[in-house]
Amino acid sequence: MPLPDLESRNAIFRSHARCLPIGDDVDFNVLAKKTERYSGADIANVVQEAAVRASKVGIAADKVVPLSMDDFLSVIAQVKPTVTISQLEDYDRFGTDYQRRTEPEKKEKKEKAVTWKDVIGMDDVRKAFIEAIELPLLHEELLKQYGVEPIKGILLFGPPGCGKTMIVKAASNELDVEFMPISGADLLKMGYDGAVREIKSTFNRAKENPPAVIFLDEIDSVAPSRGAAGGGPLSEKLVAQLLNEMDGVKELKNVLLVGATNRPEILDAALLRPGRLDKILFVHPPLAEDRARIFSSNLKTVPKAADIDFIRLGKLTDGFTGADIASVCQEAKMRIVRKKISGKKGELTMIDLLEVLSDRRPSVTPSMLQTYMNFMEEYGERR
Repeated sequence: MPLPDLESRNAIFRSHARCLPIGDDVDFNVLAKKTERYSGADIANVVQEAAVRASKVGIAADKVVPLSMDDFLSVIAQVKPTVTISQLEDYDRFGTDYQRRTEPEKKEKKEKAVTWKDVIGMDDVRKAFIEAIELPLLHEELLKQYGVEPIKGILLFGPPGCGKTMIVKAASNELDVEFMPISGADLLKMGYDGAVREIKSTFNRAKENPPAVIFLDEIDSVAPSRGAAGGGPLSEKLVAQLLNEMDGVKELKNVLLVGATNRPEILDAALLRPGRLDKILFVHPPLAEDRARIFSSNLKTVPKAADIDFIRLGKLTDGFTGADIASVCQEAKMRIVRKKISGKKGELTMIDLLEVLSDRRPSVTPSMLQTYMNFMEEYGERR
């Protein structure tokens, strides 16, 4: 129910003043313009107070005194609208949220940006991930038939640049489910109240628009072990809020939470219990054969010399992530551009790639891998 507009305010003034003596100088249209954001009750109060002012003058003069424009304007200057701008913003958000629940926005079918074809390697992780999403979201009746509890949460952990986000995007696109990303780092920037609102809002949208995948990237930012160094009171409160929302997911249908982290060892242990994050999947660095395929994929549109050996490149890049290899290929492509600009043959050679590699170091170190191994020894890799 919106506040009255200009025309409605004019009519409300006239309605409440119809039995009162009104002076010739009163312009209801002007009064309506001066009472933006006033409710019908506010306008009734203005008319009543103006009548009281006029009656006092009439009693003193012992005659009927009509309400003047000055009476109305004096009251309006003192009587403020009862509905605040903040309230209007809250009502607008509520209305938008309700409309989204009752009349889901029809989205245009867009070309899928990321598919399983884009995810090279990690076949074991991909298989487990597809099963974890596909069964609870798309085969609910089959689960019921065999008494299998659906998976409600998955943790993807591994080095940066190994494709955790790509896996989730590909799964969401391929399975045609709502993809609702949240960044842990962004939540921390919002402060406690803002972060709690964002967490609640995302979980509520997922509840209202199943099947849905909530993707909480950098989950370690908002859910480090409580009491751990560097966590702080904000993180501890957000852990509690996140656990509360996750426990609510247990009672929901077709909503899956996926958390991703590069630092699983600092996560709060309460998150890792079965029933919250049921699956724990290691997104490992690409193997040599996968690295060769990543090189080939990144350079498929580039004019190449016959001497390029992708298998050798895969063997030379132990510890390189998919992102590392993409960066190498990007620099190699720039070499072709420079060749073309200088009038040389625009063809990529093995020497170009080896020279770029000579200046690069792998992102994944032995100590990093050992940390992941220690984590798996403690919690296992639940597939």
